[in-house]
Amino acid sequence: MKENVASATVFTLLLFLNTCLLNGQLPPGKPEIFKCRSPNKETFTCWWRPGTDGGLPTNYSLTYHREGETLMHECPDYITGGPNSCHFGKQYTSMWRTYIMMVNATNQMGSSFSDELYVD
Repeated sequence: MKENVASATVFTLLLFLNTCLLNGQLPPGKPEIFKCRSPNKETFTCWWRPGTDGGLPTNYSLTYHREGETLMHECPDYITGGPNSCHFGKQYTSMWRTYIMMVNATNQMGSSFSDELYVD
Protein backbone atom coordinates (compact mmCIF):
# COMPACT_ATOMS: atom_id res chain seq x y z
CA MET A 1 0.00 0.00 0.00
CA LYS A 2 2.80 2.43 0.92
CA GLU A 3 4.56 1.67 -2.37
CA ASN A 4 1.39 2.57 -4.29
CA VAL A 5 1.11 5.93 -2.50
CA ALA A 6 4.80 6.69 -3.08
CA SER A 7 4.53 5.69 -6.75
CA ALA A 8 1.42 7.82 -7.23
CA THR A 9 3.11 10.80 -5.57
CA VAL A 10 6.21 10.50 -7.74
CA PHE A 11 4.09 10.06 -10.87
CA THR A 12 2.02 13.16 -10.04
CA LEU A 13 5.14 15.23 -9.39
CA LEU A 14 6.77 14.12 -12.64
CA LEU A 15 3.56 14.80 -14.57
CA PHE A 16 3.38 18.30 -13.10
CA LEU A 17 7.03 19.05 -13.89
CA ASN A 18 6.70 17.66 -17.41
CA THR A 19 3.59 19.76 -18.07
CA CYS A 20 5.29 22.90 -16.80
CA LEU A 21 8.45 22.29 -18.80
CA LEU A 22 6.52 21.55 -21.99
CA ASN A 23 4.60 24.78 -21.57
CA GLY A 24 7.83 26.68 -20.92
CA GLN A 25 6.69 27.73 -17.48
CA LEU A 26 9.54 28.11 -15.02
CA PRO A 27 10.42 30.29 -12.04
CA PRO A 28 11.99 33.59 -13.08
CA GLY A 29 15.72 33.86 -13.68
CA LYS A 30 17.98 35.77 -11.32
CA PRO A 31 17.80 39.57 -11.79
CA GLU A 32 20.96 41.71 -11.53
CA ILE A 33 21.37 45.25 -10.20
CA PHE A 34 23.94 46.61 -12.64
CA LYS A 35 24.18 50.35 -12.02
CA CYS A 36 23.48 53.03 -9.44
CA ARG A 37 24.04 56.73 -10.06
CA SER A 38 23.83 59.85 -7.94
CA PRO A 39 23.93 63.00 -10.07
CA ASN A 40 23.85 65.41 -7.13
CA LYS A 41 24.98 63.45 -4.03
CA GLU A 42 21.47 63.91 -2.55
CA THR A 43 19.40 61.49 -4.64
CA PHE A 44 20.24 58.29 -6.49
CA THR A 45 18.77 55.78 -8.92
CA CYS A 46 19.58 52.11 -9.39
CA TRP A 47 18.79 49.98 -12.45
CA TRP A 48 18.48 46.21 -12.81
CA ARG A 49 18.42 43.65 -15.59
CA PRO A 50 15.57 41.20 -15.25
CA GLY A 51 16.41 37.52 -15.60
CA THR A 52 14.34 35.26 -17.83
CA ASP A 53 10.63 35.48 -17.13
CA GLY A 54 10.05 31.71 -17.18
CA GLY A 55 7.39 32.17 -19.85
CA LEU A 56 5.03 33.82 -17.39
CA PRO A 57 4.15 37.37 -16.31
CA THR A 58 6.80 38.34 -13.77
CA ASN A 59 6.71 41.06 -11.11
CA TYR A 60 9.85 42.81 -9.87
CA SER A 61 10.36 44.66 -6.62
CA LEU A 62 13.43 46.27 -5.11
CA THR A 63 13.80 46.07 -1.34
CA TYR A 64 16.45 47.69 0.80
CA HIS A 65 17.56 48.43 4.31
CA ARG A 66 20.20 50.72 5.72
CA GLU A 67 23.30 49.25 7.31
CA GLY A 68 22.69 48.60 11.00
CA GLU A 69 18.92 48.30 10.52
CA THR A 70 16.83 45.19 10.01
CA LEU A 71 13.59 46.77 8.79
CA MET A 72 13.17 46.21 5.04
CA HIS A 73 11.66 48.91 2.81
CA GLU A 74 10.37 48.73 -0.75
CA CYS A 75 11.53 51.06 -3.49
CA PRO A 76 9.89 54.47 -3.03
CA ASP A 77 9.74 55.36 -6.76
CA TYR A 78 9.69 52.91 -9.68
CA ILE A 79 8.78 55.63 -12.23
CA THR A 80 11.35 58.47 -12.23
CA GLY A 81 14.34 56.39 -13.41
CA GLY A 82 12.44 54.55 -16.16
CA PRO A 83 11.87 50.81 -16.64
CA ASN A 84 13.58 48.40 -14.22
CA SER A 85 14.73 51.14 -11.88
CA CYS A 86 14.31 52.52 -8.39
CA HIS A 87 14.77 56.21 -7.58
CA PHE A 88 15.53 57.49 -4.09
CA GLY A 89 14.52 61.13 -3.61
CA LYS A 90 15.97 63.38 -0.90
CA GLN A 91 13.42 62.27 1.67
CA TYR A 92 14.69 58.66 1.37
CA THR A 93 18.43 59.23 1.51
CA SER A 94 20.82 59.72 4.41
CA MET A 95 24.39 60.91 4.10
CA TRP A 96 27.09 58.49 5.24
CA ARG A 97 24.70 55.53 5.30
CA THR A 98 25.16 52.35 3.32
CA TYR A 99 22.07 50.97 1.58
CA ILE A 100 21.81 47.21 1.10
CA MET A 101 19.41 46.33 -1.69
CA MET A 102 18.19 43.44 -3.79
CA VAL A 103 15.63 42.82 -6.52
CA ASN A 104 13.00 40.12 -6.18
CA ALA A 105 11.44 38.53 -9.31
CA THR A 106 8.21 36.57 -8.78
CA ASN A 107 5.90 34.62 -11.08
CA GLN A 108 3.39 31.76 -10.67
CA MET A 109 6.18 29.18 -10.51
CA GLY A 110 8.34 30.84 -7.84
CA SER A 111 10.77 33.62 -6.97
CA SER A 112 14.36 34.57 -7.61
CA PHE A 113 16.54 37.21 -5.92
CA SER A 114 19.46 39.27 -7.14
CA ASP A 115 22.68 39.36 -5.17
CA GLU A 116 22.73 42.05 -2.51
CA LEU A 117 24.26 45.35 -3.59
CA TYR A 118 25.85 47.72 -1.10
CA VAL A 119 25.53 51.40 -2.04
CA ASP A 120 27.13 54.21 -0.03
